[in-house]
Amino acid sequence: MATMRNIVLLLLFSVTSLLAKDKNIERYIDEFQYIAISEMERTGVPASIKLAQGILESNAGRSTLARKANNHFGIKCGGRWNGKKYYHKDDDYKKGKLVKSCFRGYRDAEYSYLAHSDFLLENRRYNDLFELDPTNYKKWAKGLKKAGYATSKTYDKKLIRIIEEYDLNKFDNRASSDVVAKAKTRTKIQRDVFYINDAKMTYVKTGETVAAIAQRTNTSVSRIVKYNELITSTNQVLTADEKVFLQEKRRNFRGKEKFHLVKAGETMYDISQSYGLCLDRLYKKNKMSNGTQPAIGESIRVRGKNRKSPRLRSNEAIIPPPPVIIEDKVETEEDKEVSNDEGGYKPILTPKEKEATKPTEPVEIITPVEETPEVIIPTEEEISEVDTPPNIETRRYHKVVKGETLWRISQTYGTTVKEIQRLNNLNTKIIQVGMRLRIE
Repeated sequence: MATMRNIVLLLLFSVTSLLAKDKNIERYIDEFQYIAISEMERTGVPASIKLAQGILESNAGRSTLARKANNHFGIKCGGRWNGKKYYHKDDDYKKGKLVKSCFRGYRDAEYSYLAHSDFLLENRRYNDLFELDPTNYKKWAKGLKKAGYATSKTYDKKLIRIIEEYDLNKFDNRASSDVVAKAKTRTKIQRDVFYINDAKMTYVKTGETVAAIAQRTNTSVSRIVKYNELITSTNQVLTADEKVFLQEKRRNFRGKEKFHLVKAGETMYDISQSYGLCLDRLYKKNKMSNGTQPAIGESIRVRGKNRKSPRLRSNEAIIPPPPVIIEDKVETEEDKEVSNDEGGYKPILTPKEKEATKPTEPVEIITPVEETPEVIIPTEEEISEVDTPPNIETRRYHKVVKGETLWRISQTYGTTVKEIQRLNNLNTKIIQVGMRLRIE
């Protein structure tokens, strides 16, 4: 009888424990269901998945990590984390011995929910999840396991069991009707985002301003300006296919390459963008002063440190051309005289301006002059291209190269801007790289 009574008491204790556990989980769901739904609308992460992960990872808010660090999703520090840290033994070993792992600490539990969404969005190994229907919790659970969110081999099954036991998928359907559409938009954004040196970046589309890029990638303008050293204004127009970083570039290169061979026209900024390295850090690695540029053919250290600084270009410091800014004012002719450096920023021309840059009349016959380094003697094919008589021996032209303006060209040849405009039928000061201008 005593044995039977003990068994009954044990069963009653077990049932009571289960009921208590149920109540804790239900209280947790009541407290965090709204932030889970809100985050689903904001990012496309299913509310059911978020709640199930929170319940599993934090033991419904009762784990030490949840209570002391407000970390409900077991997210570790990683190399990018600069916030509060909490050390706790988990699954990290050093020389066969279990050591304390570094976990992120948050100011409150709700912030942990927001950070969890951003963590999934910013790590490329989770990109495929955002291709899924946000109401399909089973595929999301399996996707998280496949991406390696947790070490448990049954992680997906645990999430699915929690969702189905507590009917959490009802919160996915409670979200507004445009959740799926927003999730698909988020997926489209993800396709425009790439990684260099594990730093998130995108490529500029034709005519895009900083503000347009920020809107397209769901990033703040201030971050773009902060992470790209030569971007200074919201309305700055960038060159198509230029690299723009959406998060801070790395202090060290994580790839195999140790050096970069400098090519013609390449600057330290170009190299920093190509390797996802902070520009200041790149200068320090190579013992160079900020603003100086390496000579063509020099090796720039991208991983490790150089013992000596590389040979510099003859002009030592190269000042980049001023950026093109779209302002809410009438643009003057002086405003339009900007650099058209292929490596810098190109102005957007109106149809009228584009038409104005094209010669509309045949080039007149001129008397040959003594050759200088700037004189171009066109071939017969080139002469035919500009629609001039084939018996002309020489003509004085100038081919526009990087960084040149009409004023600079006029000073080189001892003429005036107006004279060059007259000879080439230009009613604007905007010129483009590769244009052939008649000088006399």
